Amino acid sequence: MAGALSEEDQHVKPEESLVAVVGEPGLLGLLETAEAVVHAVLDEGVLKELPVVGIAVRVVGIGRNLRERLFLQKLLAFLGEVAQVGDEERERFVRELDQDALLRQRTGEALLGHLDRMVEIMKATLLGRFFGGLLQRRISRATFDQLAWSLDRFFLQDLEGLKVLYERNYPEPEVGARLANAGLATSGVITAIGGAGVMIYSINPLGTAFLEIGGLV
Repeated sequence: MAGALSEEDQHVKPEESLVAVVGEPGLLGLLETAEAVVHAVLDEGVLKELPVVGIAVRVVGIGRNLRERLFLQKLLAFLGEVAQVGDEERERFVRELDQDALLRQRTGEALLGHLDRMVEIMKATLLGRFFGGLLQRRISRATFDQLAWSLDRFFLQDLEGLKVLYERNYPEPEVGARLANAGLATSGVITAIGGAGVMIYSINPLGTAFLEIGGLV
């Protein structure tokens, strides 16, 4: 099967295998069966016959122990965005990680950890877009790590509030507070002469990157 990992690769640690899959040539083509995967019977034997799903089974060490269909959906949503990046850029990234075994391991561990904690498929999609920005060198590794950290703490229902801040308006105070807690906004106090202080919020560079790299504006 094209794109399948070798028998030897199947025994590689999951976090290292995920990094390897990121660099797979023709990843976008391998993901063409995503819709079939979502509806497939969650049986290891069946899954291993499907392109990419066989890879996914080996990557995260799931197969018969797959807890929920949700994790597979999140993994595919993430890889679907990563696959939008050209083969050359993805392969270059993996080659660079090959020069630092510890960073490669930490990268895989972080990605799997983020995906495991997520509840919404949309968050997996955004993580894939942020990672794609890293692969394309649109953002630094530090910015990617910060975006992923914020994504963990972000409430998707606050997306419109973040867009309001992006347009230089002020959101509801409760929304502004949550955005600041997620690291995407900065808070401040304006005090009128003789009056009480009023808390205001403004988008920060990380919040701007969250929207722009995430393809949300």
